[in-house]
Amino acid sequence: MEHITNPLESIHIHFDGFINASVKAIEPRDPTTSGHSSRVARLTITLAETLHQLETDVFHQYVSQQIT
Repeated sequence: MEHITNPLESIHIHFDGFINASVKAIEPRDPTTSGHSSRVARLTITLAETLHQLETDVFHQYVSQQIT
């Protein structure tokens, strides 16, 4: 495992882990939509990167799409 020295990067990694764990805990309750949040989040990242949005904006959009 890689050692992270940048505190902001560490916060992003832990926050992303929290969001992923939350989504994985909630999504299985409805098998018809299982995985939907992750697929939408990945599509959102692809679209944001194609539109050359700032990295912070891409991250915020990724997070918001996972929890909506």
